[in-house]
Amino acid sequence: MESGKRSRRGRGAALALIGVGVAFVPMGGATASCAAASLEVGSGATPPRLSVGSEISVDGQSFVNGCDDGGSQSVLGCSTSEGEQETPRSDVTLVIRQDGREFKLGTENAGVAADNELGQISWEAILPPGVRPGPAVLNAETTKLRVLITD
Repeated sequence: MESGKRSRRGRGAALALIGVGVAFVPMGGATASCAAASLEVGSGATPPRLSVGSEISVDGQSFVNGCDDGGSQSVLGCSTSEGEQETPRSDVTLVIRQDGREFKLGTENAGVAADNELGQISWEAILPPGVRPGPAVLNAETTKLRVLITD
């Protein structure tokens, strides 16, 4: 009787382990995910430091509509589409926000695939006199970058 109990417990444990193993087996190929839009200021500091009244250059990446991640997901023989067609965003406005105030720095269109610059944007602007030394946020649509304003 004692050995019968062990045997049933052993089978139960083995089945549980098999079930766990099956639960973690990937069901299809790996897929890439689309990158979120980002902003960068070439100062190299973290957070980037910008001087009041100076000319700044801000670069944006991945400002596109759609997501062509180039992958397909297969689940039990079913696959999803290969992704959406990515198109560059237009009229993307860059602003700087500080202490409840907002200053528009410029509006640009993202680059196109034909130029090998899909989703890339560059803004050139001068920080307006109303911006004061201290922390601030550069913002383009939902993308944000914290910066530090210096004299």
